[in-house]
Amino acid sequence: MFKECIYPYKNIERINKEKERIIKHLEAIKADCDSLVLDVERTMKLREE
Repeated sequence: MFKECIYPYKNIERINKEKERIIKHLEAIKADCDSLVLDVERTMKLREE
């Protein structure tokens, strides 16, 4: 039980690196989504109603 409680504090550097890796990956996914949105808007012009 004690080991489970102190785990985050003993491994904070590794946890922070993993957090940064995940954030960078999510930013890359967001950039891909933004690019796809622009492509769809450019190639499939939607009619305004």
